[in-house]
Amino acid sequence: MRMTTLQWRALCAGLLGAAGFIGVYAASTLTARGQRWETRYMNAVAGYDTSEPLLHLVSVPNLVIACAVMALIAALRRQWMAGLGALAVMALSNALGQVLKYQLLERPALIAEGPNTFPSGHTIAFASTFAALLIVLPPWARLAAALPMTGVLSYAGALIVASGWHRPSDVVGGILLVGAVAALACAVPRVAGLAAEGTLRKTLSGLGLALFALGALALAASACVVAVLRIVDGAPVRTAEALNHILVAAPALAIIGGLLWVLATGTSPAGDSRSLDENSQHSEKVERPPGGREPGRGSGSRSAPARPTVGYSSPGS
Repeated sequence: MRMTTLQWRALCAGLLGAAGFIGVYAASTLTARGQRWETRYMNAVAGYDTSEPLLHLVSVPNLVIACAVMALIAALRRQWMAGLGALAVMALSNALGQVLKYQLLERPALIAEGPNTFPSGHTIAFASTFAALLIVLPPWARLAAALPMTGVLSYAGALIVASGWHRPSDVVGGILLVGAVAALACAVPRVAGLAAEGTLRKTLSGLGLALFALGALALAASACVVAVLRIVDGAPVRTAEALNHILVAAPALAIIGGLLWVLATGTSPAGDSRSLDENSQHSEKVERPPGGREPGRGSGSRSAPARPTVGYSSPGS
């Protein structure tokens, strides 16, 4: 069975997110250099702003309210599979994050003793809510909400690091984990909802690719800056703030852009658009007579009356 465009995009985005998650964990947690770098980073960044109430929005009751909102939007649009997919993304992302952090992943004591904090549960809560919301929203609303979502997610992630709650790799890993889960969920038929059409579809695809490319560029640039400047204790506060926001904004841009790119294809009301084209072509072939001409058409430009067949018998019968 051939994959549809939606499934192909979902698989590509999901695998990239999963590979990024594994790469960030391996580089930051399983190596002495990575642990040493994050210690210096936290010494330079953590503590400059811990008073924001945004971080206190993460709670079980608020996640339940968010799930109810997703279900309501899906019910109003009568996109039941999209609603189930959005709820599954939220539930699976948050549950998987807890299992990975407390059961499966470890932080070896290469520099100092300490518990594993990868990935960040607070970041997963924010990212999964936005990813689920993108799934249940109609295409035009996705276009309007993409940039605000990216901004809020980037700001929340930067605050989580600045408050000292999590290391930068925890935040980046949490965002990438949600991106992988959400993208792969869209490969399930009809979870991505209705496809955009015409100019809107091209705009969503273009914006998604642009955001993804910008996120990749921001991640590479911030990594180069850190490698060159070697963030240490006593770094200027504004420099640390700016770098922290850029570093966290990179994966936020990448997963929002990647989801837009995936969701731009979506599904048609009766299934995949390619399937509809194939069905219509098949119908035309069935309706055509063996001679290849349309019913009621002769060799000339005018239509010839059809020969009555009822009661006709060939000579000699």
